[in-house]
Amino acid sequence: MLATAAAHADITTPVPQGGASLMIAFRCHRKNVLVVGHDEIAASRVLSALEADAQVTVVGPLDRMCKELAYRIQNNQVEWAGEAFEEEQLIGNHLVFVSRSDDVGLCQYISHACCARRIPINVANQKDLSDFDMTCSYRDQSLQVAVSTNGHSSVNLANRILQSKISSTLEPSLGEAVKNAGLLRKGAEALDPGSSSSLRRYQWLTHICDTKSLEEMSALTATDISELLASYSKQIEGGTHHL
Repeated sequence: MLATAAAHADITTPVPQGGASLMIAFRCHRKNVLVVGHDEIAASRVLSALEADAQVTVVGPLDRMCKELAYRIQNNQVEWAGEAFEEEQLIGNHLVFVSRSDDVGLCQYISHACCARRIPINVANQKDLSDFDMTCSYRDQSLQVAVSTNGHSSVNLANRILQSKISSTLEPSLGEAVKNAGLLRKGAEALDPGSSSSLRRYQWLTHICDTKSLEEMSALTATDISELLASYSKQIEGGTHHL
């Protein structure tokens, strides 16, 4: 035991700094998301969920719906489940958003119901009732960058930081680089499928991404991608792992 401790004595172990949020990119493809509300904040939550390819259900009075939500309901982009929230509406949902600052009691009720069912919930402007915070985000195709103040400041400040200090410094072609890397990954998976080949695919794609500049990754054509995949195919046949 002492020998093991001595062997690791020179390893630098990061010291956890508490107070952060666990930043994740949650995949909502075909997952069910419930939005309770009728205002612009609810509309923003609906848009974020739709862009993540979720199946969205809205609960709220039709005569008070903001124009954006009314449009999405009328055009069947979302499902409308009724004017008033009922606990049964939580069944089958994976995420819940609530934007009802006019009814604190309702917000508390929905939050407790979600907690009992282990459904993550975000209640607008109610940190104590929420499992997670929404971030301000910048998107360029598959590239997404998010900024959060962890509930310590307004969304406006986070958005200001994102716009003035982050998104303005990013090259407009970075999304294309991410897209091309994704095409290479999918192509390699088709050529060399299976979990036993995952490390080989990972090393190959990592080598390409590390040796090519972001500009070069962005500029890859369909022909370039085909040639790189053909090279990978030859490596598989020859039993080599590097370019």
